Parts: sequence; structure tokens; C-alpha cells
Amino acid sequence: MNDKDALETEQTLDAEMSSSTTTTSESEVLLQQFKEAVWERVRASGVSEDDPLFDILFSTVKLEVLLQIAPGALERQFGQWMEDSRSWLKEVKCEIEAYEDAAIQGQKSAIARTVRDLVQVSDRASSQKFFTSIVPAAGVVLGSIGIGVVLALAVPLLWNRGEEPDSTYLQRERIEANGSERLPKN
Repeated sequence: MNDKDALETEQTLDAEMSSSTTTTSESEVLLQQFKEAVWERVRASGVSEDDPLFDILFSTVKLEVLLQIAPGALERQFGQWMEDSRSWLKEVKCEIEAYEDAAIQGQKSAIARTVRDLVQVSDRASSQKFFTSIVPAAGVVLGSIGIGVVLALAVPLLWNRGEEPDSTYLQRERIEANGSERLPKN
């Protein structure tokens, strides 16, 4: 493998490590460990850098080391995402509880307003019911009194068939007996 390929590999790894959530010093340490692990395994194989198999071996070792490093990096990234999502969910929960409390207070005030309005309507209805029942009752009483007066005046005339009542006849006889003037006859 030539120096150009090694330089490209190092730049790619450096870019990948710096894009993760780890700090710069951690990225540099991880990159250095990666380089050391790759070169250690390549040297252990005993293949020289001029051998055509060196490029294949270098790529294979690089992939193997990346696969060993990846679970740890993924675990750290996943842990950070979980922590971020937990804090976000706590914020959302607090906001939902605040909205819930506001909705409950709004419902309480709406219920109180409705109860107050219903009580007012009920009071008005009971007072209207009182007056609507007194007016017909007063009409019945006045009608009964009127009928009673008319009957009280009409019955004696109908009973005597248009003649003078007995009391008037008796008064006339008394006056005549006493020698006073006579009452005019109808």
C-alpha cells in the first residue's frame, strides 16, 4: 500500500471520529489507537509493504479493527441519544401536565359558570311559575264573586216571577195600616 492510500484512510478516519459526539482529545486518542492496532496486525502478518497482498491485508485488518471499535462508538452514540430522548420526554411530559392542569381549570370555571346560570334560570322559572299560577286563580275568584253577585240579584226576581218580593208587600201593608201614604205600585 502506498503512502497516498494510508493518508486518505487516516483523513477518512479522522473525519469520522471528529463527527461523533466525543471530544477532540478522545477522537485523537481513538484515532491513534486505531492506527496502532492496524499497523500492529499488519506487521504481525509478516507481509512486506511491496507485496501485492499487502493492500488486501491492510484493508482487511482496517475493516476488522473498525468492526471492533464500532460497537463501543455505537454504544456511546446510542447512550447519548437515549439520554437526549429521556430529557426531551421529560420536557414534553411537563408541558403536557401544564396543559392538562390549564384544561382542568378551564373546565372547572366553565362548569361553575354553567351551574350559576342554571340556578339563575331555575330561580326565574320558579318566580314566573308563582305569578302564572296566581293570575288564573285570581281570575277564577273574581269570576266566582261576579257570578255570585249576579245570581244574588237575579234569583229573587226569578223566584217571584217578576212580582214584588214578600218583604216589599208586607211593608206596603204596614204603611197602609198606619194611615200613611201609599207606596206607588210598579
